[in-house]
Amino acid sequence: MKPLLPLIIFWLFGALAILGAIAVAILPNLIRSAFALFLSLLSIAAIYLLAGADFLAYTQIIIYVGAILILLLFGIMLTKRTLEEPAEGGFKNQLSGGFVCLMILVALIAVMFTAESSPLYTPTENSNPISTGISEAIGVQTLTRYLLPFEVVSFLLLAALIGAAWLTRRNSSTQNNTHS
Repeated sequence: MKPLLPLIIFWLFGALAILGAIAVAILPNLIRSAFALFLSLLSIAAIYLLAGADFLAYTQIIIYVGAILILLLFGIMLTKRTLEEPAEGGFKNQLSGGFVCLMILVALIAVMFTAESSPLYTPTENSNPISTGISEAIGVQTLTRYLLPFEVVSFLLLAALIGAAWLTRRNSSTQNNTHS
């Protein structure tokens, strides 16, 4: 028999994630919607921790909660549109969005009832006691077996960042010339 407390905590974070996602979709204020997204993403990170996927939880917090959500908030705050103005949308958009959400929900429920439960990673006696879950296995594989693809992706991301910065500078300099 499984302990009851982890199951209660899982359902609590699952409910928070779903409520946060629903709030993102229905709140008219963009700032409040972004904070609801924060709640949803943080709840998903907690679910990853409960599942023993600590690497995914840390990645969720660092990338999604820490970087992308902050970028969204800056984007919202720096736009010329007033913050009190409600987001525009129509019934047609809400209907199609609701249909897509319903299809995703059906697919997730189907996967939930057909998937078999098994642990992702079982630490061995030689495992480092500081690292838990799958972080150690991912780190070892990334720096040994997948080192070349990891470095290639690093250079591609660096090239994309340099290209985006160059395009932004070029576009801003041409706009400054036309306004002068």
